[in-house]
Amino acid sequence: MSRDITRHCSRWRRFLLILLIAFLSVRNASAASANSDEASGSYPGRVLGEILLHRQAVQQRLQYGYQPQSAAPSAAVDMGHVAVLPDDGTLVTTANSFDLNSRSLLFQPAPVGYSVVAGGSTFDAVAASQGAVLNPPPDSNPQNIGDDGSRQVPIAFSFPYFGSSYTSVFINSDGNLTFGAGDAASTARSLGRFLAGPPRIAPYFADLDPSVSGQLTYLSTASRFVVTWSQVPDYASAGIGPRETFQVSLTPDGRIEFSYSGINGTESVVGISPGSFSDAPNPVDLSIANGSQNLQGPVAEVFTRTTSLDLVAVAQ
Repeated sequence: MSRDITRHCSRWRRFLLILLIAFLSVRNASAASANSDEASGSYPGRVLGEILLHRQAVQQRLQYGYQPQSAAPSAAVDMGHVAVLPDDGTLVTTANSFDLNSRSLLFQPAPVGYSVVAGGSTFDAVAASQGAVLNPPPDSNPQNIGDDGSRQVPIAFSFPYFGSSYTSVFINSDGNLTFGAGDAASTARSLGRFLAGPPRIAPYFADLDPSVSGQLTYLSTASRFVVTWSQVPDYASAGIGPRETFQVSLTPDGRIEFSYSGINGTESVVGISPGSFSDAPNPVDLSIANGSQNLQGPVAEVFTRTTSLDLVAVAQ
């Protein structure tokens, strides 16, 4: 009995340590747009995000043939009532740099869900140049969508998406489209927000600021709807951040295409989501998607150049 109690207490101390580390990591993180990540380190959908990051890290290790440093890692020990966990190389998520530059992703409706195919870039510079401009300078212009802005615009056809049809869409400055409601929040551009919010199409969900530079346009015809972020910078507290150029195209048959022509940022979520999703999706490597699988529910990949504590692995 005493051994069980000791084990139970040790587990709780481990969880408390994890929460403390998560809290400190958020407090010490660099600020994004004003009113960015909540200082508590907690935001809607964070648990789902942590689960997917864990699954994505496991998938990467399997894909590259990684083996733990020890077949039987030593058990956790308590030092001064602090749980010390030996790391065999699986307690930290790996960096996952953006690998879709000069590529495209085609999402095609399937009997259940979507299939995804990666290919060469299909970026349409003509559509980008002919579209209506959503960020006319200067940033004080009332027609400028602004930083963390959203604008509802009509679609010239009925677009089917996850069982519903839409004739209008919200273009959000942070590299995504939503249906039914806009998303102009300044909170973390996280997987949790991507999953828990409204139905979303995210070619590059990140903290972008089209109010100061670049061009954000949309073109709506009877055969396609195209939104382009051209040389739109990441948010920067001073100066101009790295610039991003990418495009999303929708067609009446429900196809969705992402195309990239210059990505320089470090953090983003790419994918599609039916919205209000309460479970973590399975990880997918979009760069090698070949259409062989029908993917149900959200399809997403999280890109980051940083490593972080794998809270799911630590808690196990």
